[in-house]
Amino acid sequence: ILKNGDVVDIENSIARSTRSIPVGSTYVDGIDEGMMKFVLQDRKRISEDGMLMIILPMSKAEGEMLSEPEIVSRGFLDDHFSEIRKGINQIVIDAINELHEANRYSWNAKKKQIKKLVWKYVKEKTRKEPMIIPILIEI
Repeated sequence: ILKNGDVVDIENSIARSTRSIPVGSTYVDGIDEGMMKFVLQDRKRISEDGMLMIILPMSKAEGEMLSEPEIVSRGFLDDHFSEIRKGINQIVIDAINELHEANRYSWNAKKKQIKKLVWKYVKEKTRKEPMIIPILIEI
């Protein structure tokens, strides 16, 4: 009977326990057990497909963009990332302008729209599903 950390080598259809590696429990600080499932799912998703943060400085008074979005990626690799970055920039600019023209100034509406459109675009271009985190900074 194997224990956590026991390694089984299989050779010529014969399995035998050969060594043990150190293992331990998974700890997530500051979160109750009910939330741990979601935290671990997020961590797994980030480890597989990465994360894209879209940082957008916005005018507090008018709710308009003050500059182009800055895109920061972690764990997201693609051979054509410079092309993808340009596409994401255009999607974000168009989404913010359309929402502004439609008099939808809600920060949540802007974040949801950016997240939805960028996720769809990246999935089409790369077949990856990175976590998309829009960050709107009021200036």
